[in-house]
Amino acid sequence: MAVFSGLNSNKGPTLVVRVKNQEEVIEGLTESVSKRRLRLENFEGFQSAGKLAAVKREEMLKEGKLISLHQEKVADLQDRVEANELSFEEYRDQYRQRERSLAKGELIDLSETKGEGFEACKILGISPLHLRVMRKAGPIGIPYQELPRSVQERFQFGAGEAAVYERRVAVVEAKRDEKIAAFRKKQKAMKAEDAVADLKRQINETTLGIRKQENLATKLDGDAKVWEMKAKALDRKANAARSAGRVTSNPGHARQARRKASDFKRQADDARAAARRMEANLIELDNLLLERK
Repeated sequence: MAVFSGLNSNKGPTLVVRVKNQEEVIEGLTESVSKRRLRLENFEGFQSAGKLAAVKREEMLKEGKLISLHQEKVADLQDRVEANELSFEEYRDQYRQRERSLAKGELIDLSETKGEGFEACKILGISPLHLRVMRKAGPIGIPYQELPRSVQERFQFGAGEAAVYERRVAVVEAKRDEKIAAFRKKQKAMKAEDAVADLKRQINETTLGIRKQENLATKLDGDAKVWEMKAKALDRKANAARSAGRVTSNPGHARQARRKASDFKRQADDARAAARRMEANLIELDNLLLERK
């Protein structure tokens, strides 16, 4: 009885109460530990995710560098393709001009497409539109479409070149006709002596103009060759850099050099066309002078 009575003494909480209190404390601590463990797990998850993110970022950086490397290779290949295309166009133009120039005076058989009387034709000249030959019956210009396929391929005839040439001829003829009409109108309004003097002056000026345009064409041809040589030198440097695994801007500079060479060639062609236009005007002026005399 003494033992049990001690449980109900007034000296403090009973053992049962204290046990219950301790159970509540333990329950609270257990809940706190669970919450802390959950936070720890979340934190560890965040750490793991952070590490994974760092790994992914590193992989992305590597992939980005790889992509950049491939982009550089693609750009380099594009430069090579463009350079090769430009080189081919340049080669074809040079071949075409050389082959046509050397062919003058040569005997050629055109009977395959033109028939009898065209077995041995002497080549007089070649333009983008036709082949001019001398046959027994006399000179004749043959449109390139009527030539044998082997002849078309040899002299590199084509619709693209023909179209460009036709446009230039049309411009030249229009300007020539306009100028001749202005000359005739002016001549009618002048006295005979003054008209003759003016014609002679125009003839002298036109002759000088022809010489000037021909000299300009020669100079521009020289400039074009200089830039072509620069482009080839840059190509060699670019090839050396690629062989050494280095990235270089030389292919781009080579393209620019070829464009300059092409521009000079075009200007030279325009100068020659102007000279031919002036030559046509000179013929008309000479005819007018003969009419006056």
